[in-house]
Amino acid sequence: ECLDLPPKIYQTRDVEMTEQQARLYHDLREFCVAQIDTDTYMSVTVVVTQILRLYQILLGRAVDEDGNVTKIPTRRMEAVREIVEESSGKIIWWCSYRDDVSDLVAHLRSIGRTVVQYDGGTSQEDRSAAVEIFQNGSADDFVGTVHTGGYGITLTAARTVVYYSNSPDAEKRWQSEDRAHRIGQTGSVLYIDLVTAGTVEARFIDI
Repeated sequence: ECLDLPPKIYQTRDVEMTEQQARLYHDLREFCVAQIDTDTYMSVTVVVTQILRLYQILLGRAVDEDGNVTKIPTRRMEAVREIVEESSGKIIWWCSYRDDVSDLVAHLRSIGRTVVQYDGGTSQEDRSAAVEIFQNGSADDFVGTVHTGGYGITLTAARTVVYYSNSPDAEKRWQSEDRAHRIGQTGSVLYIDLVTAGTVEARFIDI
């Protein structure tokens, strides 16, 4: 039976790279292309790892071959502040990485927002409390990972959903969208993707 739900509205916000990000992204991309041109065989795991390294640069983290992480400047939080200033209601923020959740929670709290957190490090008891506080309490923002929070919970108190960092997994995207767009939602839901044009991130959105 088809449910008569309000419409979904989609929007992208372009996030330009800083000079350091652009340099690191270009260098890693050239390295990856050279690998593909010279290697007669490359495993799927290696390809995916390099794609995710490129994506991490866009999120403000440079990850070397040994897994060491260096934080680098990003303009992503500027886009976050703009969205907060433009929005009048509660906001759901979805991330693909727990590091993004931590950074985003800290930033939102620094600008006076009341935030609940929902990721792999959140206990079952705290997860239930987070949903309740967001749905019926004073929380302005729900910040979680799509892997942990994208399934089975109801977050219809929000009509704005922001993908701070995305996933190439289409099922996780669809499921996380439906946390706000389900029975109980009375208005249209706006979905905003933070995207750096011309990068692997834009390909994630295309999927």
